[in-house]
Amino acid sequence: MSSNLQVHGGNVIESAERLGLNTNQILDASASLVPFKPPKSLQQCLINQVKENSFRYYPDHSYRQLKEAIGNWHSIDPSMVLPGNGAAELLTWCARDAAEMGTSTLLSPSFSDYERSLNCWNGKLIHLDLPLSWSNKTPQAFPVSTSTHVVWITNPHNPTGQLWSRKSIEQLLSRHGLVICDEAFLSLVPHGEKQSLIPLVANHPNLIVIRSLTKLFGIAGLRLGYA
Repeated sequence: MSSNLQVHGGNVIESAERLGLNTNQILDASASLVPFKPPKSLQQCLINQVKENSFRYYPDHSYRQLKEAIGNWHSIDPSMVLPGNGAAELLTWCARDAAEMGTSTLLSPSFSDYERSLNCWNGKLIHLDLPLSWSNKTPQAFPVSTSTHVVWITNPHNPTGQLWSRKSIEQLLSRHGLVICDEAFLSLVPHGEKQSLIPLVANHPNLIVIRSLTKLFGIAGLRLGYA
């Protein structure tokens, strides 16, 4: 199968140094980041934390308050939430489980971090070509079928932007030992949350859903995601 990876973009500082420019002189379209600034309420919260010297102390290693906030937001048990240093760290840990389970299927083209993560653990993988044509219907049925132990999905798909229906992905849970669904951009898609797999995690122990707050709030430099 062909390998058509999308290399991660967003290296503004490196590009600025190479071109002899300031970072504010570069308009970066190489990474799928929201175009708006972080919410003022978030900026004010960070300012308050600095003024109160809160960053002097180590955070609660159990992340209890964060797990409770995320659990309440998604109406799931907080014990099912795993915070991480951005989605990249969580994908790497997902890949460890995937490598132990067997062969992974990655759609091609796909986000390069999936293969990078699997390579960390010498995980086996195959690339399955995504159909080159699709309808304008939204959401769409997940378009491929595979018999490997693990399947990796991005919803909406990166880089084509296709939105898969929850119903079509749910059917994969009975055919695979592990389904990993990256929903980093789902909140930015109109009506995208209706297709989220998070409501299914309580009844499907072979399902992992990844979310990225850095994409949603425009705070990629803070590195915050959760599974």
